Amino acid sequence: MYAALALIMGFCALKGYYFFKGQLGAWTKWIISFSVIIAIAIAQPIIILLLFVQNGIPITGENLHNLFSNSEFLKATKSNLILTFFMAFLGTLPILLELKSNPRHFVPSLKKNLKE
Repeated sequence: MYAALALIMGFCALKGYYFFKGQLGAWTKWIISFSVIIAIAIAQPIIILLLFVQNGIPITGENLHNLFSNSEFLKATKSNLILTFFMAFLGTLPILLELKSNPRHFVPSLKKNLKE
């Protein structure tokens, strides 16, 4: 599931990069990877806050402090982040490999598929 979402995020990052007139080159794969990492880093705290709201827990500094001082929570969060980054790597790997081998072939087929 995470790998599929990362693949979609990678395609969207590439589409956005291409849409805003980014030039395909050596930096393209790093920009896509960086944007996926940033998206994951932003999503993690948002998910935690949404779980607070879903369970009716007020979002206060004290509640956040209690949560982040819990070693079990920190261990679970660390495991989740490692798994998410690994799956994101697996999900974006096809994009990165295709960009490395033949970027001119990849982007036109991407444009065609996204327009349909």
